Amino acid sequence: MNKIQKIELVTCFVLINLLWYMYSYISRKVQKLYKEKKLDLKEGELMDFRNFSAAQIRIARPTDKFTEVIQFYEEGIGLTKIEEFHGTRGYKGVIFGLPHSDYHLEFTSHENGSPCPAPTKDNLLVFYMPAKNEINQLVKRMDDMGYEEVEPENEYWKEKGVTIEDPDGWRVVFMNRSYV
Repeated sequence: MNKIQKIELVTCFVLINLLWYMYSYISRKVQKLYKEKKLDLKEGELMDFRNFSAAQIRIARPTDKFTEVIQFYEEGIGLTKIEEFHGTRGYKGVIFGLPHSDYHLEFTSHENGSPCPAPTKDNLLVFYMPAKNEINQLVKRMDDMGYEEVEPENEYWKEKGVTIEDPDGWRVVFMNRSYV
């Protein structure tokens, strides 16, 4: 790996961490507003934050395992693919919509490669799912696809959750509780 590739990798790592931090910060603020009954969004409305408004929040990350990642999130987890694009300046991508939400996940791949390894075992995407039987069905489907449960770094996630790594090593937790 040459010096430029190392700089690109470190930059990718920093940007991904920043995006996850921004996502978790904004998500906590939105959840707090919902809890306090101060936010009642209907489709197409804006989310008002302290200094700006947003129509949607999208977390995007690159992958070199594009096909496997699509299969993991679409067939395994069951997210709905809302858009797919090809040829945009050498990029292709897929956007998944989370049901009843203005939150999206986007995965991209560049024709020259898109290496961006998972930064730590505690960078997580968490689905709060109150129905245990749905978690059991999902975990079985993932296991049938070859994705087995992994030991979480933070034992809190094991108390009521199941952690599985996606094809890139990013961890997804299916937590048996509601959050809001």
